[in-house]
Amino acid sequence: MNLFDWADYLPLAVQVRQPVGGEAADRCAISRAYYACHGVAHAYANTNGYFYQKGVRKGSHEQVWDWFYRESVRRSDSNFSQIWTDGYRLKDQRVTADYRDQFPSLATEVQGAIQRATQLLSDLRNLP
Repeated sequence: MNLFDWADYLPLAVQVRQPVGGEAADRCAISRAYYACHGVAHAYANTNGYFYQKGVRKGSHEQVWDWFYRESVRRSDSNFSQIWTDGYRLKDQRVTADYRDQFPSLATEVQGAIQRATQLLSDLRNLP
């Protein structure tokens, strides 16, 4: 059985905007771009010592991104810190896209989210 390639969500994020357009497509694109990155980050973290801590105040998404911060300190590696920063930024955009009634400057934000996700996936793939 093949594992799902979470990165496949990023091309979908770009594609959903083309034929449909509009606010719903832009919000969906941000969400899919985020989940492409989160899925890849979660898989990397799982194979490198991360485990979900049930009962902790932070949710599973925050715990994954925070693992990258802890690794940046432990390894003295700014690449992990950059992934932590970009992961949280993208997560904030996804939360706004998925749960807020208003999303100021959505057209600009969706382009930024796709660019950030593209870079984040590249950074994740280049980790040791």
